[in-house]
Amino acid sequence: TLDLSNNGLGYKGSILGGSNIGPAIQLLLSRSESLISLNLSRNRLSDRDGRYIAEALKTNTILSHLNLEKNELGVLFGPDMAAALQENRDLKTLLLGWNRLESSGTSSLLSEMRTSSTIETVDLSWTGVTDEGAKMLAEMISGSQLLKSVVLSHNAITGEGLKLMSKPIAASKSITHFDISHNNIGGKAARAFLVDMHDNWTVEVLDLRSIKAGAEIQPDMKSYIKHRGSKGQPLTVHFGDSTTNM
Repeated sequence: TLDLSNNGLGYKGSILGGSNIGPAIQLLLSRSESLISLNLSRNRLSDRDGRYIAEALKTNTILSHLNLEKNELGVLFGPDMAAALQENRDLKTLLLGWNRLESSGTSSLLSEMRTSSTIETVDLSWTGVTDEGAKMLAEMISGSQLLKSVVLSHNAITGEGLKLMSKPIAASKSITHFDISHNNIGGKAARAFLVDMHDNWTVEVLDLRSIKAGAEIQPDMKSYIKHRGSKGQPLTVHFGDSTTNM
C-alpha cells in the first residue's frame, strides 16, 4: 500500500511532482510487482497525468485499489481510463469522485465499465454522471456478480436515471452499499425504487439524502424499513436529516 495523497504532485511548482509526475507514476506502476493499493487523491493531477496512469494500467496486473479522488482529471481522462479497462481485469476498486469528467467523460468510462467483471467498488460522486450514465451503470449492475459499492452522489441523475437502475439494484445479490444522494430525484421515482427494494435483502447501506423527494415518500420509507426489519437484516438508511440503523 502506498499513500501519496494530498501532496500537490500535479502542481507545477511541486518539488515532488509537477510536469514529471505522470511519467513517474507510470514507471512506478509498470515496475512494481507488489503494489496492491495506491492513493493519489488530492494531488491536482491533470488529464495528462491521468493518461500516463491509464497507460500503465493496461499492463499492470497487481494493483487492485486506485484512489484518484479530488484531482483535476477532466473530460479526456474518461476515454483514456476506458481504454485501460479494456485490457485491465485486475482492478477492483476505482475511486474517481470530485473530478471534472463531466457527462461525456463519464459516459466514455461507463461504456467500458458496464462490461467489467472485476470492479467491486466504484465512486463517481460529483463527476457529472447523467441519466445516460445511469443507463450504463444499470447494465454494469445487471452483469456483475462482484459489484459491492456504488457511489453516485452530487451528480445530474434524475428520476429517469434511478428508474433505469432500480430493478437491477433490487435484483443484485452483491451490492451492499448504494449512494444516490444529492441528485434530482422526485417522489414518484423514489417511491417506485423503495417498492422495488422490498425484494432485496443484500443492500446494507442506502443513502438518499438531499434528493428532490421529501416528506411524501416517508410512508414508503417506513414500509421498506419495517419490511427489512421483519427478517432482522442489517440496514442503514440515510434520508433527509436522519439516519435509521437496524
